[in-house]
Amino acid sequence: MSTRFLAFGTLAVMVTLAAVAAVSTFRHSPLRPSALPGNARLYAFGSRGTGQRPSGPLAKFDGALADLSRHASRARPDHAVQDLRSIAPAVRFKQSGAGAAPLVLIDAVTRGDPQVLKAALLSLGLQQPSVYSNDVGGWLPVAALPSATARAEVHSIRAAMWRTRSGAVTSQGDFAQHSDVVRSANSLSGAGVTVGVISDSYDCYAVDATNGVAAAGATGYASNGFLATAATDVSTGDLPSNVNVLEEAHAGQGGCMNYGPPTELPFSDEGRAMLQIVHDVAPGAGLAFYTAENSEADFANGIGKLAAAVSAGGAGAKIIADDIGYFDEPFFQDGIVAQAIDAVAANGVAYFSAAGNNEASRMTRPSGGGCATK
Repeated sequence: MSTRFLAFGTLAVMVTLAAVAAVSTFRHSPLRPSALPGNARLYAFGSRGTGQRPSGPLAKFDGALADLSRHASRARPDHAVQDLRSIAPAVRFKQSGAGAAPLVLIDAVTRGDPQVLKAALLSLGLQQPSVYSNDVGGWLPVAALPSATARAEVHSIRAAMWRTRSGAVTSQGDFAQHSDVVRSANSLSGAGVTVGVISDSYDCYAVDATNGVAAAGATGYASNGFLATAATDVSTGDLPSNVNVLEEAHAGQGGCMNYGPPTELPFSDEGRAMLQIVHDVAPGAGLAFYTAENSEADFANGIGKLAAAVSAGGAGAKIIADDIGYFDEPFFQDGIVAQAIDAVAANGVAYFSAAGNNEASRMTRPSGGGCATK
């Protein structure tokens, strides 16, 4: 009898489950968003400080900008950038000249028209603006932060904090990966292909000594003696003379010399080092460069510009590599940089991102091992 009741009970449960499944409207959500690359708008970025409230003057800031906004008034007028860096060491600042208003690198997002947001930020002094999806990046006067967060067009605003993902090591990749054998055995040189590189700078490292930053000596930033310029690399055959530099670090904003001396070191020219490695492996390929230090939105736009750039290798980069990451790139969904990568990959571009020792980037970005400087 007990066996019969057990059988009927089991059958009843199965029938009930089948009926529920038949009428249920539940569906598994897709693993990837249905929106096209560049159209999946994001609104939440970064972290929030413990002193921030859901409403109020600091509500739209991330934690870094909220803290900066609270303490920016402490900066001395004659040492503004140095004092601001002591308040927020990871935030990017610059100043176009003595007495000029200090600028902070930001990315802002809107729920409305990004061009309207861009116009609003331009009216507050935004410099070198770049728009991607609903994100507007650029250099905003620190003094304009309270006014920016008060604008209705601004949904949130965050500090754009980038960093490179590789270190100074000598590359022997050409030998290690046997690309030298592939070239000699198949008469391949990379001719007809353009390779694009995204990093911090291309030709900024060997800066003018008048900036007050020592290059030589045991305490100098270049104590190893490496102060080669792009022209030097061309003269030694490490690079061709026709590298297409689409955008250099701090383009239009004082250029390489506006990196923040004497408290900051010059840009490292990792982009040029990466291009040297590419030139070793594929000496016939066209080379192009774009900086990623002018906001996350500009980074995303640079990917598309490299894919469309015309160089000695042909029309548009078919291979793009970067070694830059922004601290607020999301882990569990595609941020604007990943969306830009998806967009060019859909058109046949092979994209590689250097992970270095960053396990997060290994999970969230396309393939890549740590790029090495030469």
